[in-house]
Amino acid sequence: MKKAILSTSLKLIPKAMQYKALTKALNYLFRDQADMVRFDGMVVSFKLIDIRSVWSFQCDGREFSQQKNKKSPVDVICALRSEVALALHSKQEVIRALEQGDIKLVGEPEHIEAVMSLLLGLQPSKVDSLVNHLRSFLRLNPIKRESQIFSSALQQRAMDLGVNLHAITVDQINSSTAVDLVRDAAVELEATDLQESLRLMEIAKQKRPTGPLICRKVEEYRALLMR
Repeated sequence: MKKAILSTSLKLIPKAMQYKALTKALNYLFRDQADMVRFDGMVVSFKLIDIRSVWSFQCDGREFSQQKNKKSPVDVICALRSEVALALHSKQEVIRALEQGDIKLVGEPEHIEAVMSLLLGLQPSKVDSLVNHLRSFLRLNPIKRESQIFSSALQQRAMDLGVNLHAITVDQINSSTAVDLVRDAAVELEATDLQESLRLMEIAKQKRPTGPLICRKVEEYRALLMR
């Protein structure tokens, strides 16, 4: 059943769009990891065994992109079945699938070790955020999580900018668009996590110290937290 669901979804989406979405996903998950330098010049393929779908990516040591030269040898193949792919809802489930052999890595030992290191370094919050974006892309129902505190629209904006709202710092904000994102995230959390709202709004204020809404909200949050 799951094989048919995923196979049908992929048939409806052009391959170029699949590559665009997966490239964005890979870079969102891994771009900030120091181990990315170990992938400089490597080609990694992801293969869904049961529906014979393959996506290959090259890496320049900083980020992934679609493989340009199809004749270049693949350094690591990451192979799994559709039902396994659809069950990967968290970092814990990714690690469990690796340990149980449901995700198979094929390649030279040093290349496999590099991939394992990247996967072990995944930020759980990024995996949680990404899962439903990919399910939406595939026209599948979202996974409901109690811990999913940001709206889907806000998470999409964060993914587009390559930032993790759960762990963002002022040094990661390098545009007006990013300031807007952090400000809006703070407002979204007002009713559920006022302390986190204040943290985010204070970050936004460091980048936009005279913003009227930002300044007003910082004072408002501080006053409420002191009661």
